[in-house]
Amino acid sequence: DGTGYLTMKILTTGAATWAGKLSDGTAITGAATVWPTGEVNMFKALYKNLGSIIGAQAIYLVPNPHSVEDSTNFPVTWLKPRNGQRAYAGDFAFQDVEVMGAQYVKPGAGVFIMNLDNAANNALITFADGEIEKVAQFSFLDQLFSIGAGITNTITPNLSLGTNPALVKLTKIDATKGSFTGTMGLTDPSLLALGALPIGSPTKRTVAFEGVFISAHVDHLAAPVTARGTGFFLLNTLPDATGEILTTTPQLSGTVTIADPTP
Repeated sequence: DGTGYLTMKILTTGAATWAGKLSDGTAITGAATVWPTGEVNMFKALYKNLGSIIGAQAIYLVPNPHSVEDSTNFPVTWLKPRNGQRAYAGDFAFQDVEVMGAQYVKPGAGVFIMNLDNAANNALITFADGEIEKVAQFSFLDQLFSIGAGITNTITPNLSLGTNPALVKLTKIDATKGSFTGTMGLTDPSLLALGALPIGSPTKRTVAFEGVFISAHVDHLAAPVTARGTGFFLLNTLPDATGEILTTTPQLSGTVTIADPTP
């Protein structure tokens, strides 16, 4: 459900290096050569060589900025074994992975990331999937932020407990790399109040999220893609059986998005 991310650096020699994370939190890195067709092959053995990510990304030089999408010749697939990992512990074979992105250029002085307006509350962060809609504070999670210009961004969140009780905040925007990180603190009623286990105190969960910014572009089919930040969070599910604790319950992956709040 969550959105993994990848950044790629391509030299004039055609050498490409890439790094990122899958939506279950697994880090991936690799290197390859850009083929004359514009394709970059990907392969990374994962989960103690029992799984992998394999396929190719297609780089389209026209229009500008260059877009990166699925290769029609060799789509990217993800193979994950049943390995005891908390995030999606069950295995899946050859899960298709949609690839979408564009060339990223760091903003210059006075320029706002995603070409945001020079105004207060110029960015909106939203959360979806991973059963995030079941948390008690879900209706308060979407928050407006003020993001400053240039490489050293100032981030001004709304930290009022009345309107932001989960204290959703962006902890860092790296405008040079085009990445972001953040946290939120969720508080749910006691499981006794929910009719489950007789635990009297509220359940607190600290959730981290991370992702990258995608530049506005037009894909190779001439479809416009708006600028946005996108990534994932891992949410510990609430205990629902005797002996379960938050540090051992399954984790679900959801999507975090940062966008211009104006139409």
